[in-house]
Amino acid sequence: MEKHCPENERIKREYLKFLKHARRRSEASLDMAAKAIDRFEAYARHRNFKEFRRQQAIGFCEHLAEQKNERNGNVLSRGTRHATLAALRSFFQCWPGSRATSHGSRIMMPTISAFPSGMDASPGRGWPRPIPCWSRSRP
Repeated sequence: MEKHCPENERIKREYLKFLKHARRRSEASLDMAAKAIDRFEAYARHRNFKEFRRQQAIGFCEHLAEQKNERNGNVLSRGTRHATLAALRSFFQCWPGSRATSHGSRIMMPTISAFPSGMDASPGRGWPRPIPCWSRSRP
């Protein structure tokens, strides 16, 4: 049976309230953020968020790349992985225990940056796209 950390539950509830009221996120966005945090928490075996380390973020990224989609059994898409990591990055940046928001915290920004952003985990879009010139766009 999994044990949940009561402090983590309080932090998650406050963060979701913040997303809903301050950032005016939709219910679907709140569900996605909650699922991303739950995935990370399950990977970390429900340890306290204050014990967050860079190695956990790196390990979670590798773990996420191996996860299967619940519906069809395929590996998670790059878009899902990117959205999950972006939600976690935002959570740890907004969390009062991060150095980004308070001076007496334990989690430092380089630790949070272990969650990749940008081209690292972005969906495949055929980057860079060629830009058509004027002569090619005319029939």
